[in-house]
Amino acid sequence: MRPARDGADTVLDDIVEHPYGDGVPVWGGVTAVARDKEALGGRTRITLADGGDARVVGPMLAKPSDAFGRADAPLSNASARPGADRVLVVDPHEDARPHRSPTVRVAG
Repeated sequence: MRPARDGADTVLDDIVEHPYGDGVPVWGGVTAVARDKEALGGRTRITLADGGDARVVGPMLAKPSDAFGRADAPLSNASARPGADRVLVVDPHEDARPHRSPTVRVAG
């Protein structure tokens, strides 16, 4: 959520507003993400569309310029379908910390 604290304006997209149904305490969907993000800073708009469908990506990407005059950065989690195997593995409220990958050299 560092971009939110820095005031980034975002458009959040998902296929449905509540992927696990209304009232499911596991995760509140894109609405919960928007609420948490706006509490930290910046403006947020929600679109409901299939980001995995190339026909809707163009209009979806036009939303930031329509809403805010510009887009700070495009981010996508297109076509990640909700299911029983999806569990929270990180604390979304924890600061995002860059991780350095080890350098691997292979000679052959």
